Amino acid sequence: MIDELNEADFVRLKYNPFKNTDVAPRKQYAELDKAWKNYVITKEAQQFICVFYDIHNPFQGKAGDRIEQKKTIGLLCKWPTTSDGFFESYYHDIITGIDHDFNMCVINFVKMFHSASYYHLVTQWQTYDNIKETLNDPSINKGNKGDIEIIKLKAEVVTKLDSIYKTIRETEIEMLQDDIIGLRKDLFKVIQDDTKRLNLSPESRINNQ
Repeated sequence: MIDELNEADFVRLKYNPFKNTDVAPRKQYAELDKAWKNYVITKEAQQFICVFYDIHNPFQGKAGDRIEQKKTIGLLCKWPTTSDGFFESYYHDIITGIDHDFNMCVINFVKMFHSASYYHLVTQWQTYDNIKETLNDPSINKGNKGDIEIIKLKAEVVTKLDSIYKTIRETEIEMLQDDIIGLRKDLFKVIQDDTKRLNLSPESRINNQ
């Protein structure tokens, strides 16, 4: 697969990491250096992000599923392997979503491509939290509602939550081009921080009243 590629396959990448393989991408592109300034990852890990998470990843549809694409791109970026042919532990942690710095670099990278999707995701989580709060709202149990009606109202809320969460998951996968748990967890933390910073959370609104 790698042997079939040529320079033209990487022209559409926003940050082509192979223009100068001796220099890490963050040193070639100011935007990447700014996005990754708080995190430490290897040159080869940076190259991987620039290929796999780009919307014009030349391996999409050519190298099997996401796992096979990651292996192929890892080899292309010259990730070191053990005598058994497996990637060394640092790069294994990258593929499995364990390395936090790598996850944060991925998130900041995809936000540059999918800014609208990202803020849509923030809004979706905000809506999810707002609706979830209604389950704890005392007013749902007030009035002349019987037990069956209260249960029905709560069931409707849960159905709405399920629907929103499904949309959230679809947006996450579309944005990240990935579905590993560690990466999604770090994305959720970033969204929580941005929600609080923008005063979008229910707690923030209560505190500001």
